[in-house]
Amino acid sequence: MNTTFQEFIQKCVRKLRGEDDEEELVVDYVEKNTNNMTIQMPHQLFINGEFVDAEGGKTYKTINPSDGTAICDVSLAQISDVDRAVAAAKEAFEEGEWGKMNPRDRGRLIYKSVTLQLQRPSLSS
Repeated sequence: MNTTFQEFIQKCVRKLRGEDDEEELVVDYVEKNTNNMTIQMPHQLFINGEFVDAEGGKTYKTINPSDGTAICDVSLAQISDVDRAVAAAKEAFEEGEWGKMNPRDRGRLIYKSVTLQLQRPSLSS
């Protein structure tokens, strides 16, 4: 069964830190140097709790809007990838805690998440 969003974030953090006994979460990052920082960005699709390449390995270049340069190649989802993602999301919603939660409570959680993200210190400071 799929995890709740909070469990997903906690799971990712634990796996990336190597703090659990489960298999390490492997994320194929692309590194980009910008504003005196090195940023790591996943470039694969995230479907059913895993980072995966698009079916057939198709990719496209994502473009930096400030200067028109290519940032990296990212997975280009095919119809079959979208179908798998939709099926996983449907299952998570119908069988997971998020779908059972009152819509008003879901809204509060989303609002709280956004508020917390906006309160984070800027990475460029």
